[in-house]
Amino acid sequence: MPVSPAFFRRSPGDEDPPHDPDTPPDSVDPAGICPRCGRLSNFRLVAEPIPLLYSGTVMEQSGGRTTRMYHERVSVFECLGCHEGIAVVEEKTVGNKPTGGQFIGGGTERWRGVHWWPPASAASVDQAVPDRIRNTFIEGLRCLGAKAPRGAAVMFGRTLEAIVRDQGSPVAVKALEGRLADGLAVMAAEGRLSQDLAEWAKEVRLGRNAGGHDELVDDVTPEEARNLSKFLDQLLINLYVMPARLRRARPPGTPPA
Repeated sequence: MPVSPAFFRRSPGDEDPPHDPDTPPDSVDPAGICPRCGRLSNFRLVAEPIPLLYSGTVMEQSGGRTTRMYHERVSVFECLGCHEGIAVVEEKTVGNKPTGGQFIGGGTERWRGVHWWPPASAASVDQAVPDRIRNTFIEGLRCLGAKAPRGAAVMFGRTLEAIVRDQGSPVAVKALEGRLADGLAVMAAEGRLSQDLAEWAKEVRLGRNAGGHDELVDDVTPEEARNLSKFLDQLLINLYVMPARLRRARPPGTPPA
């Protein structure tokens, strides 16, 4: 029988993880980006989870029945927006630490997602974004959804490089030989970035190098990777999506502005 947290204070690090709207759902946080429709949505569990990986431990229940314990399972969730299903491979954690099927001490038992089908991606990224840039950004979002912030930072950095090469002037592209931030700074100075995005570019941590070198593998946090993804999302909207929407909305025969 679970013990009420009102009587026993949880250990530091065993707090309930905060809701993260940028990741797909799992049993701990059944809300987020739907891999099917690409919208922010709530989800509900629609079936009994299916065990995948057993730990070898057997628990005896009343009546002499026994239950094999497992630490990996598949849960099926329904998006309450598009009403399509997704499968989530989840691992058991105790005190926010994966158990690997072993006893790791006391703590709150939770099930956290590690893989999603369909793969967590940017289903809502407009087709106006060039395929190469779009696919690289989607790969970064998949890393972010799989809780791999260093991999996400690498792919987001490559996305930014591709954007500068596609949208920047020759001076901005030349600046990439120094630092990625230098290329963005040139685009801001040339007016290719809005003032708000230019200021954001100064603040956001461009973690590509930190994600790609062994000596800096601890330097990219999930929060930094999420901030980079949000900056990229707005950058793609400003440089590709909004201009495409304006072109589509222009009456036939109207000359470009």
